[in-house]
Amino acid sequence: LSVQALYNFLPRWELFTGYGYEFEQEKNLNVLRLGIEYVLPIQKQWDVQFGLTYDYKQIYHTITFTISFSKHFGKGFEGE
Repeated sequence: LSVQALYNFLPRWELFTGYGYEFEQEKNLNVLRLGIEYVLPIQKQWDVQFGLTYDYKQIYHTITFTISFSKHFGKGFEGE
């Protein structure tokens, strides 16, 4: 469970940060998340994102590389 904020600092580049809570059987953990994403339009209303995320947890830390796809719905989005 987390709350995140996103900032587009350059075209196609996004920074994000957030705070959350990870529920575990033995101990629940506070999580601080920082990351960056590059958004690449691949078709009309479709994007692929490449991201790098750092999670700071009370017991351990993780660095994650992600590849995700998104589709835009509704009127008004024309893509790049």
